[in-house]
Amino acid sequence: MFVYLSVSLQNRLLNLELPNLVQEYIHRVGRTARGANGQGTALLFLRPEEIGFVRCLQRFTSITTIGIDWNQLRQDIEENYFDLVNSNYHFKHAAKEAYTAYLRAYRSHQLKKIFDETTLNLEAVAKTFGFRRPPYVTI
Repeated sequence: MFVYLSVSLQNRLLNLELPNLVQEYIHRVGRTARGANGQGTALLFLRPEEIGFVRCLQRFTSITTIGIDWNQLRQDIEENYFDLVNSNYHFKHAAKEAYTAYLRAYRSHQLKKIFDETTLNLEAVAKTFGFRRPPYVTI
């Protein structure tokens, strides 16, 4: 199962999961750029172990990379996020389905040298979906 999660706001694309092929990603970003006035911004979040994907992208297009102090950002929002997800049945159920889909998609990714499921820190991945610890799921 492939889950494509993105938030598109006024010609801005936030990517939370990548397609299997670099060309698919470039096509997705291209749709954003063809928005109003032919301008758009795509934001991509990668784990440090996934930075090889940036090098794959650079073969086809120019990109700008930035670093974010995730520890400071996490401290500012983490508890409220956990409370929000876990206090609402529908949010919690959707988060668990999204977590499961993410793990399945990661396992099936074609670029195994970059997207190696054995390098996943499941505690950290679970936190991104609003869980304090990884929920039990069947993959």
